[in-house]
Amino acid sequence: MLHDPEHGVSYQQEYYEGEAEDWAKILRLDAAVSIDFGDYLGCLMTREYTPLSPGQIEHKFYRRLSQGGFGLMLVDELKGRTGRVEYIGATMPEGEFPDEFPVPPEELCSE
Repeated sequence: MLHDPEHGVSYQQEYYEGEAEDWAKILRLDAAVSIDFGDYLGCLMTREYTPLSPGQIEHKFYRRLSQGGFGLMLVDELKGRTGRVEYIGATMPEGEFPDEFPVPPEELCSE
């Protein structure tokens, strides 16, 4: 993840020729996310893909962490396979997502 992400910026996440050639593009800096743990505003949304697997695209949602950086909250697998994975608990410090940003369901992003 970029230190200071900006809307529309694309960046390479990793590179090992023929094995790991992952890219991401920042789609939103203000996405709303609804997961089992709660509803959140102000999340960063990326589109992630690799030329090694054409057609497999994921939207990932991150939330800025209080100690700095970003924590992965949600992965929506869009093409090539369909799935939704929520990352809470083991990948996030306990209590990192307080219930202070409730979002009405009609305001949640659908991208």
